[in-house]
Amino acid sequence: MQIKKLEVKDLERGFLKTLDSLTETHLTLEEAKEIYAEIDANVLVLVAESGGEIVGTATLVMFRKFRKGKGKAGYLEDMAVRKGFERQGIGSSLIEAAIKEAKARGGYKVVLTCGEHNVPFYEKNGFKRRGPTMRRNI
Repeated sequence: MQIKKLEVKDLERGFLKTLDSLTETHLTLEEAKEIYAEIDANVLVLVAESGGEIVGTATLVMFRKFRKGKGKAGYLEDMAVRKGFERQGIGSSLIEAAIKEAKARGGYKVVLTCGEHNVPFYEKNGFKRRGPTMRRNI
């Protein structure tokens, strides 16, 4: 297995199917390519490749803070491992790659939001609870 930055060719090699393990995307390949084209320098989409197919993904969004001496924080989003590939260390490898990249970009923390059922996995990977999570759909 290899962890790498998402490339446009990966969209056809299981990336969308992997995201569907998290939630159905309902994206066409052309729509996915439009989104890919809009990714900026503060967003890193990582993928796990195995046997020529994408079997895992995580997105790291870096942002500068007014606090912490203009430090940078990372937000981990869209973490997914394709069904049938769970419990093989793919998710943990994606987290470690995201943490390494956040450090390299000057980050001092990485935060995420997850469902209660995923808390033990993230705790196993070094994350700690920091209050309630709230959301407002717009």
